[in-house]
Amino acid sequence: MSINKIKVALLDDSKESLRVTDIILKRAGFEVTSYLSLSEAEADLQKGEFYDLLISDYHLGLDCNGAEALNAFKAYLPKLVSGLTSGDDGLDWQLMGFDMFFFKPLDFSTFGSQITQLIENKKTQGIV
Repeated sequence: MSINKIKVALLDDSKESLRVTDIILKRAGFEVTSYLSLSEAEADLQKGEFYDLLISDYHLGLDCNGAEALNAFKAYLPKLVSGLTSGDDGLDWQLMGFDMFFFKPLDFSTFGSQITQLIENKKTQGIV
């Protein structure tokens, strides 16, 4: 599967972070759907929307946190690959079930290639 066929769900309660990250991922060749809340994303998941990858911020305001968002997505998409973003580097992201952690502010010069490498690793494992 080529990168331009990878469908990414991007979840962040910050409009600015969401907009910038969306642009970076699209420039890297990913198909991106952005959400400001888990409830927006769940509406699409309930309609059968499919994603290969979830990139979620940890702190999602009143809606939920990134771990809760990942669990909600995995209820629909058990083989989902996932990455967590946060300015809090003390989070136990692996215990939460995430495949990768990206410290905020994101380094956009390497972010796209890090996502590409994550996907390539999962493809090798037969997950994506």
